[in-house]
Amino acid sequence: MDDTDGAGWSRHLAVIWLLVLFGACTSTLPSAEPLGSGPLAEAQADEDLPDRPAGKSKAAGSGAEDAGVDSKTDAGSADASERAEKDVTDADAATAAEGGAGGQGSGDAGAASFEGEYAGTDVTTMRWEGQGEQSHPDPKARVCIESESDAEVTIIVIYTPTGGPFCSLSGTVAGNSANIGPGQTCPDEGLDLGFSGVVTSGKATLEGDRLVLEIEADIEAERGNDTISGKLEYRFEGDR
Repeated sequence: MDDTDGAGWSRHLAVIWLLVLFGACTSTLPSAEPLGSGPLAEAQADEDLPDRPAGKSKAAGSGAEDAGVDSKTDAGSADASERAEKDVTDADAATAAEGGAGGQGSGDAGAASFEGEYAGTDVTTMRWEGQGEQSHPDPKARVCIESESDAEVTIIVIYTPTGGPFCSLSGTVAGNSANIGPGQTCPDEGLDLGFSGVVTSGKATLEGDRLVLEIEADIEAERGNDTISGKLEYRFEGDR
């Protein structure tokens, strides 16, 4: 071997040692294939996962809240309806009370509202079988009314020539009217006028202090050996 060859061999050995040293100091490259997931990896993965959104639970909660709102709304509406109905009922009761305790004679104030003496005019009309109509007006007619109870009155028609009763009749008060029941005697049995009568209908109506009284009756009279029948109509208008 000459010096030239020795020098070349020396360089060749130096290169080989450099390659060996370089290989020993270089780290291994990572594998391109993914590593397997063991129990520790799976546990770590579960811990690292963020909390799941509570969308479903929240939706359920929203439904419950909505139901609560609806319930409160329905309850409030029901309460408002009950209050409105109670207010209407109270208003109706107050109106009825005002009507019952209203002006004298115009409401349902009872028999006391009729009490008093009324002066005015009347007409007594008599129709006898086989005879013409006979009317007897009285410009100084008077009627007195007395209360017997909350709903009962006595209506007294005054006979002007004597100042005593022509007839005294019982009436039942309803509102501003007093209805006279049938079967009562008019004129009174103690008054000798040559005829007798039995009431078939009658009514006294009061408007403020003005009284209107209407009476109808069947009448009979003795004429010799005969008895004749007829109808009597009485109408009075006067003020207290």
